[in-house]
Amino acid sequence: MMFKAKIIEDISLYQKLRKQIFWALIPLGVLSFFTNVAQMPLILFIFSCVILVVALIAVRKKRYIFENLTLDKTIEADISNLTIKEKGDEIVSFSISELDKITIKSVVDIGEGATDLINIAKGNIPTSFMEIEKKGHKERFEFIIESHYMMVQINKLIEQWKANQLQVDKVI
Repeated sequence: MMFKAKIIEDISLYQKLRKQIFWALIPLGVLSFFTNVAQMPLILFIFSCVILVVALIAVRKKRYIFENLTLDKTIEADISNLTIKEKGDEIVSFSISELDKITIKSVVDIGEGATDLINIAKGNIPTSFMEIEKKGHKERFEFIIESHYMMVQINKLIEQWKANQLQVDKVI
C-alpha cells in the first residue's frame, strides 16, 4: 500500500487559489445573467459572451499556474519508507521505523462544495500536512489530497503505522 501526493512548495499558492476562485465565479455570474437572454439586447448579449470567454481563459491560465506550483515534488509513503521525489528522482528518504513521531493532517480535496468555496474566498483554506520528527529535528511537508481514494490510502497507512507501534498523531 502506498500514498502519493503533490507537495506544495510555494506558500503563495493559497493566495493564488483565492484569486482562481474569484475568476471562476465570474463565468458563473455571466451564465446566471444569461437566464434572461430572450429579454437581453443583442449588444449586451455579445458583450456578455466576450466577458465569459475572457473569464474562462483567465481561469485556464490560473489553473496552469496552480499546477506549476505543485507538480515538481511529490511525497510517497508506504509502511516502511517516506520518500520525497522531485520530477521522479528521489531527493530524500526516511525509514519509518527510525522516526520518533509522525503528525498528519489530511483534508479532502480543496473546494469540494459551495461552503468550501466560500471559506476559501474568505481565506480559510484547508491544508494537509505531514510533519515528521527524528531525534528532535522536525520537517513539515504540505501536500494536496486530490481524491477520496488518496484519503482512504493515507488513513489505511496511518492504521498500519499505529499497528506497528509507531507514534502517529492525526490532527483534525
